Amino acid sequence: MRGSPFVGDAAMADGLPVRGPYSHEEELKKDSFCVEADLLIPGKGDPIKDGCIVVEGNKIKEVGTSTQLAKTYSHLPKYHVKVLMPGM
Repeated sequence: MRGSPFVGDAAMADGLPVRGPYSHEEELKKDSFCVEADLLIPGKGDPIKDGCIVVEGNKIKEVGTSTQLAKTYSHLPKYHVKVLMPGM
């Protein structure tokens, strides 16, 4: 089976499929994305024009301007909103 998470052709133990090595890091990276906003309103501090947050899994990893984070996170999918209040 192409793309199967199971190891080997007959990877069975007591009739149950056996999974290969699992990396929690890989799973989080699949669920990572950026949200860019015309105006980002953080919980503390001043509003950020042209703001951006990086989300990994269900946590905010980084906050800054789109320009600051663009190079580091260029490989992630990006979404755009007018106003963003993280955590709301």
